[in-house]
Amino acid sequence: MGRIIDLSVKLEDFMPSHKNLQRPFVKPHVTHDESRSRKLGTPDDPMTFTTTFMAMVDHTGTHVDAFYHNNPDGLPVDEMPLDMFMGKAVVLDLRHVPDLGDIDVKDLEAAERKAGVRIDGHIVLICSGLHARHYPSDAVS
Repeated sequence: MGRIIDLSVKLEDFMPSHKNLQRPFVKPHVTHDESRSRKLGTPDDPMTFTTTFMAMVDHTGTHVDAFYHNNPDGLPVDEMPLDMFMGKAVVLDLRHVPDLGDIDVKDLEAAERKAGVRIDGHIVLICSGLHARHYPSDAVS
């Protein structure tokens, strides 16, 4: 029986990001206290709300590199088949590669051997360790 594993990293204001990318901006927009002055709902049942303003590039935190990311003829993420993101998967441990270091075929082959899985139609996830090394510090080199 398969299982679903949530790989999401919590999105937070100014969280670590690649040096060439803008860090995310996450700020309160309207608070419950602020919305109370709008007098929504009824006097007996006032309605308040809260909203958050978020701005970020599509490579913030946990993300997918759509085919279009590296190929102008590739599919954008919203056109990639959903079943591509479900199925047998393997995590390759590449935490030994330094920040912004290159990952080459030898690294991938060694990680495949270490995982003990022959990659054949697997979804491949890469554990770079960036978040564990730097969060919540600002020092991403």
